[in-house]
Amino acid sequence: MPKSISSSQIPKQFKASFLDSAEPSLYLTGDIIFKEGSDDRSIYLISEGSVEVIKKQENSPNDKIVATLHTNDIFGEINYFFGNQRIATIRAREQTMVHRLTLEQASSLMHNHSELYGFLYTLSLKRWVASLTLTLSLFSDLPEAVLMPLIAQSQYRTVRAGTRLYSHGDIPDYLYILLSGMLEVHQPNQEPIDMTSGQCLTPVTSLRGQPSPCTASSISECIIAAFSIADILHVSKNNPEFSSRLENNLLSC
Repeated sequence: MPKSISSSQIPKQFKASFLDSAEPSLYLTGDIIFKEGSDDRSIYLISEGSVEVIKKQENSPNDKIVATLHTNDIFGEINYFFGNQRIATIRAREQTMVHRLTLEQASSLMHNHSELYGFLYTLSLKRWVASLTLTLSLFSDLPEAVLMPLIAQSQYRTVRAGTRLYSHGDIPDYLYILLSGMLEVHQPNQEPIDMTSGQCLTPVTSLRGQPSPCTASSISECIIAAFSIADILHVSKNNPEFSSRLENNLLSC
């Protein structure tokens, strides 16, 4: 992700331990290190060179370069923690040397260095929120000067199974977007709606400060991106197309 969002450089005190266990590989310009959708759960460290982080965009045939990573940057940690398919493609933008830790090697390293575990876990969630925001059609035409602060101010939440995100009659303060897990939204006397990754979980009534007509509950552990409604409304005042898309993307329950 952009450096203004989250630093991805490995803390100096852990670099030697990482390199001692990792396997080096050399990639030439344009080589693919891994593809979006693959199942590899290794963690990588760039020891020389740089790579591009490329992600598919919602409702667009074109991929988007969402970040450029350089020497001492780590990547691949989202899959390590959450076991999902790779959320992006990594491509060498020049001759690049990377060091790779397998799932087992990374787990051993984390066991011995709890501070590294905490650093990478937080980094993975911040990157996940940022990459989603950069490629959802909802945010597609916002100027970078508007979008980057919005991402920087966003939050992530891990919601345990059986938790209510909000209840009927509440006025949610956040625009929630589901990253992973199973969550349903239901109104009294109606069948629940199952939500999928990338969908907005907040009712459109929240934009007007009105109570929610529905309840949102997690079925399994969920990871959710959260954007302050106040920040969203501020952005929408000066971006009418974004304001219109908000009305169409938020829940109409």
